[in-house]
Amino acid sequence: MRDPQWQADLDGRLLLTSGRNALLRAFGDRAIEAHGASGMNLWVPVRDESAAVNGLRSYGWWVAAGARFRLASGPGLRISVADLEPADAVRLASDFAAVLGESEATYGG
Repeated sequence: MRDPQWQADLDGRLLLTSGRNALLRAFGDRAIEAHGASGMNLWVPVRDESAAVNGLRSYGWWVAAGARFRLASGPGLRISVADLEPADAVRLASDFAAVLGESEATYGG
């Protein structure tokens, strides 16, 4: 018989992995670079962190500007996939692609 806590931990890791993998695939389908082989966060390089954060916020997504999380990398966003349902990954990636297009038009990339 399995320990209920062990099963809950496993279920949580599987949900985390499926959300992360779904978002990585959805970003890849839109040629958006993203990194995150494990854990609950993805790193997505962007040219303008503020424009991307504010743009995604207008679509209802809350992400973090990467400035406080990076040491040597360029600008980027930190996106938590902890509560991301795989079904929402496509919508987030589409919204992200729209924001990148808006940012380029507004800020020159």
